[in-house]
Parts: sequence; structure tokens; C-alpha cells
Amino acid sequence: MTIRSLAVVVAVALSAADCHVYVRDPYAYQPAPPPPAPRPPVARPVAPAPPPPQPTPPQPSPPEPPRRVARRTVAPPTVAVETTSTEVSSSSTPRPSTAIPAPPSPASTASAPVACLDTGVAPVGDCGAIKPPDASCEHFSAARQKCDAYKTYFDAKVAALAVSCVTSLSSRQVCDASQPLICAKTALTQACPDTSVVQLCQIAATSCKITPGECSALLSGLNDVGQQAVAQCVAQGCPMGLGGCIDGLARSAAHSL
Repeated sequence: MTIRSLAVVVAVALSAADCHVYVRDPYAYQPAPPPPAPRPPVARPVAPAPPPPQPTPPQPSPPEPPRRVARRTVAPPTVAVETTSTEVSSSSTPRPSTAIPAPPSPASTASAPVACLDTGVAPVGDCGAIKPPDASCEHFSAARQKCDAYKTYFDAKVAALAVSCVTSLSSRQVCDASQPLICAKTALTQACPDTSVVQLCQIAATSCKITPGECSALLSGLNDVGQQAVAQCVAQGCPMGLGGCIDGLARSAAHSL
């Protein structure tokens, strides 16, 4: 070996002697590595909201089958049709009315009184002037009998008004038994109040079922004999009412004849 080669070997050896080999201690403290830098948030795409459901248009209902409707037969309104000239002339003639007319008012048969009818003297008409009844009742009318009773049991002025009303009745009205009584009540209610019937009317208010005022209006036009006859009817219980007691004066007049 040459001297130069030996020098190189020696130099290498010396350099190797000066070198230190360092081995990393696994248990030595090592600082924690710095935390990684946070990642920026990534914006996620947001899905759009679904559109609201569209309202379903109403489905047209299927047409109903035609129904059979029962038709009602409506009678046509009655229309007055003009008849021929012959029929018109016959229909223009008024037919006699079968209804019983109301009794004539006292104003038509006698002068209307200015005041009530007192107990003074007055001429009384004749009951023989009553019209004869028609064929519907023939001779069974009691109008004449009742007219005579009014002349007997009523005060003069009241009797004159009642008789005048009865004699003015038609032949058909004479057959109605209520018509003479209507004449009597109409005349009696126009009499002046009589205080002597107050006690009798207090009794009649119970038995005859009438108010004292109505009783006084009917009995004030009676004379003393008529009031006594009605008092007997009231004492018997007034079976037909106070009007029946007055109507019964006709029977009392018939018995007295």
C-alpha cells in the first residue's frame, strides 16, 4: 500500500472517531404537534321546499236522472162569462131574498127620542095593524099575542115604541118568534132608569146570570104589573133568562084576557 493510501485510511479513521451517533429516544418528551387548522365550513346546497299541492278542482257531479213529477191538475179559475142578451135581461131581475131582514130601527117607525122614555102618557098603536104571516108559518105566529102583552105590561111611551116596531114587521118577519122580542128589548132599553128595580135586579143577577145594569135597562120600562110578573119568573129561577121572563109576559097577558 502506498503511503498516500495509508494517509487516506488514517484520515478516515480519525474522522470516524470524532463522529457521534445520536439515536432518538422514544420515551423522551415530545411536544404535541399543533392542531390542524380548522377547515372552512362547506356550504351544503339546500334543497328547495316542494311547492304546495294545488287544490283539486271540484269534479262536476254526474247529472241526476230525470225524476218523474206527478202533475196536479189545477182547475181553471171561474170566470164570469157574459151571457146572451136574453139571459142578461132575466138575471138583471132581482130575486127575492130568503134571508130574514133585521127589524126596522125605531127611527124608521117613530121619531127618535131626544131623551129617555119616561112614564108619561102616550098614545099606543093598534096591534091589529100587524101584517098577516106568510105561508111559512100561516096562523102559528105569536106576534099579535106578544104585541098585546107589550101594551099591557110596558109603560105607555115604551109600549108605543114597541108596538110601532111590531106593526112594521114584514109578513116573513112576523113568522120569526125572535123579531117581536127584539122590538120589545129595543124599546125597553130606551126607558128612563127606575130605582125601584134595583133590589129585583140584585136577585136576578144571580138567578138570571145578568149584570145589574143590563137588568135595570130591561126592567125600568115595565109598569108595576109587568115588574111583578117578571119578579115571579125570577123567583122561579129564571129558567130561560131575563129575556125569557119578558117574553113570557105574552102568556101572562093571554091568561088575563
